[in-house]
Amino acid sequence: MEEDDLKDIEKIERYLEGRMEEAESKAFEEVLKHSAELRTQVDELLLAKGTLFHQGRTQLKKSLLDDWDRMTNPKPATLPRLWQYVALAASVALIVLMDWYVVNSALPQHSTDLYTSHYNHPQVSIIRNPDSLEQTITKAHLLYEQKQFTQASAIYASLIEQNPAVSEEVRFYQGICYLNMNRLDSALIHLQSLQSPNYIDAGKWYSILIRLKQGEVEQARKESRELAQNGSKYYKLRAQKLLSDLE
Repeated sequence: MEEDDLKDIEKIERYLEGRMEEAESKAFEEVLKHSAELRTQVDELLLAKGTLFHQGRTQLKKSLLDDWDRMTNPKPATLPRLWQYVALAASVALIVLMDWYVVNSALPQHSTDLYTSHYNHPQVSIIRNPDSLEQTITKAHLLYEQKQFTQASAIYASLIEQNPAVSEEVRFYQGICYLNMNRLDSALIHLQSLQSPNYIDAGKWYSILIRLKQGEVEQARKESRELAQNGSKYYKLRAQKLLSDLE
């Protein structure tokens, strides 16, 4: 592996583990929005981390249980000593305890915890344009970036009311504002109405998170399966990860 590849992986790991400063994290997310290659690297690293962790525990359990089977069903010439029974029994108990700990502390136990762990605040691209409509959208986006969702929502709503054909970008961020304002039914209406390739899967993903926030776990699972099967790669992988956490 090239040195540059290792540096890229280390940078992605720092981002995923929350070890970046805010400015660096925002810069990374800006690149992430526009780089399909970087998104693929992030997704692959997420999957690899989850798979390796699971495979490591699975292999360890298999090895211990195989040893236990050999000791409890020994060949006549190789009867084990008592201390071997005790040591192996302790090892099996430890790995069972580790699994219990992983299930009961590492994974979220409630749908709202799942919502929190999977929610990633969508960023906006601020494009300054002399056009009056674009100026208004930019003003709303700036408020949104400052997490002043009530004020941003008011501008988005005015834009939608005055121009029903306004871009789906505006409808998407209005839906995210409603989500953060806890107006969940209104958020669903906006997010589920999206049809353009740029926003349809994002709308479906955040609709799933709303289901979790509402406690509708089975509906969230159903919609996650659909997105995992038919969505774009980025949201397909996120849906697969959520389905794994829901099991």
